Parts: sequence; structure tokens; C-alpha cells
Amino acid sequence: GEPVLNIEVVGETKSQPGVRRTWINHFNPIKDTSGKTVAVNVLVEEITERKRAEEALRESQETLQLAMRSSRMGTWVRNIANNEVS
Repeated sequence: GEPVLNIEVVGETKSQPGVRRTWINHFNPIKDTSGKTVAVNVLVEEITERKRAEEALRESQETLQLAMRSSRMGTWVRNIANNEVS
């Protein structure tokens, strides 16, 4: 076995039925000295809030882009260190 990383799982918990949660899972084989897989280390991290924040940021960026296109405005970035504008 090879590691299986970044498997996203969505579901609910018994303690909070009806509340959608997201987890990221990693499965890493543990091998003995001969290279035979003898166990699997499983790491699970809840990423619900991160996913919500990413979606909120995406929506905000889309709203800003639409507003800027509608008003025919643009943006630029000024690098103070070398006084370049892009």
C-alpha cells in the first residue's frame, strides 16, 4: 500500500443531526521491516469552517468582479519598493 491523501468526506454527526460537516482524511500504511503493510494510520481533520470561509470569499470575489465590470472600473497594484504599477 501507498498513502491515500486528501479524501474529502461530507456528512453529519450523531450529536448534530442535520448539520453538514466536512472532513479531510489521510490514510498512511505502516510497514514492517520487510515492507509488508501491518497497519494503517488514519488522520481525520474537520475542515467545515475552512470550507465555509472559502465559499464566502469566492462569493465576495464574484460580487466585486461583477460590480467592477458593471461600473467599468479597474484595479492596479503599486509596488512601493521599485515604484512599479501593474
